[in-house]
Amino acid sequence: MYNTMDTPVEKRGRFNKNTLYMVAGGALALTCILYFIFRDTSSSIKVDKERLTISTVI
Repeated sequence: MYNTMDTPVEKRGRFNKNTLYMVAGGALALTCILYFIFRDTSSSIKVDKERLTISTVI
């Protein structure tokens, strides 16, 4: 018969590898989502004043 009191118990870390991979993947996904929500989508173009024609529409 094997006595379990004599076997050393390994102390585990706080998180296992799968948990760390899931947290890292979730953080990456959240970063991508936030980037696409808050990115600057405005566009602008600089034109000389002499090249513009502004008049009333008839």
